[in-house]
Amino acid sequence: MTPPRTFGHRLCETIHLAAAGVWLGALLISGGVAAIIFRQMRDLDPELGKFGAYTGDHATLAAGYVQNEVFKLTDVTQFAAALACLATMIVLIAFYRLPLRSLGGAVRLVSLMAALSALSYSMLVLVMRMNENLRLFYTHAEAGENDLATQYLDAFNADHPTATNVFAAITIAVFVTFVSGLWNVAGPVRREGPIGRPKAKPSQLEEPALAKGKSP
Repeated sequence: MTPPRTFGHRLCETIHLAAAGVWLGALLISGGVAAIIFRQMRDLDPELGKFGAYTGDHATLAAGYVQNEVFKLTDVTQFAAALACLATMIVLIAFYRLPLRSLGGAVRLVSLMAALSALSYSMLVLVMRMNENLRLFYTHAEAGENDLATQYLDAFNADHPTATNVFAAITIAVFVTFVSGLWNVAGPVRREGPIGRPKAKPSQLEEPALAKGKSP
């Protein structure tokens, strides 16, 4: 039988799974919002007064302008959730003997490390470079410097496929972390009888003489 978890163990597991759930939710919501915003902006086909001198596609510009703020909030959420997941994982391994030799424990650790690695690359390399190109694009588009605006937009778009793949990789890794964490919390699997009850042990008492067909 699995021993009962202490309060500290329960608290650590709760924080870890809650952080992973928030992280996963932020990724799914931001991806869904992006799909909705870009579709709706194309339908609206707006003309933006602030970027009136820009001759490019205003619908895509407007959608990206709004979605960029959504991604900034998502990045802050990801950073906080990732720190919480990492800190609680360290505590679980160091103090509560997370079963890393089990399939669930090993998958949980590997998927979290994969998510953290992809997030680090995204935030330290891709996001910084893409945000700078996007900022310069908006600056030149607002000033009506269309050639320069197009140059920085092209640089931003060159990184977009990689950013999309990294985003998908983080989402998958966090999902696996969350599910494997739930599996660990559920406890080890025990083999039981067909109706879900442990098999009865044979009696150690001596069989009565009458039951053996013998007379006393």
